[in-house]
Amino acid sequence: MPMRGPRVANAVLFLLMIVPLGWRRRAPLSVLAIVMGSTVVGFYALYDLASQVHPDPFLPFLIAIYSVAAHADRRRATIGGVLAAAAILAIDAPAMLAGAIPPNDVYGWFLYALAWILGRMLRRRQELAAALQDRAARLELDQ
Repeated sequence: MPMRGPRVANAVLFLLMIVPLGWRRRAPLSVLAIVMGSTVVGFYALYDLASQVHPDPFLPFLIAIYSVAAHADRRRATIGGVLAAAAILAIDAPAMLAGAIPPNDVYGWFLYALAWILGRMLRRRQELAAALQDRAARLELDQ
């Protein structure tokens, strides 16, 4: 199906979904906001959900959600999780109402939540390993 809107606008939105992922470790919350925001704006500005298939941002979303959970502190990771849930709901709710997505098809939501949980688990494990390494270094110094 042909895309609605100018090709340049589509290309810019696609790049805004993918290029920021390169900075996901340095600024995970900003990257998540850009990826999610550009996708939501793109869906509402460029696509007619009732008659047009949109590009699936599944992989960029997974990477951005995992990255904010794994590389941000607890407060920012929670903000990122709420932001991601709001963006996903803003995209999926109209698609469900238009009949493009069946209401019981929530596997993607489960995978997004799983990516966030795994990212937080990795973050906690890294913090514990750093604390244990620091403790071992102090004990070695005391001896």
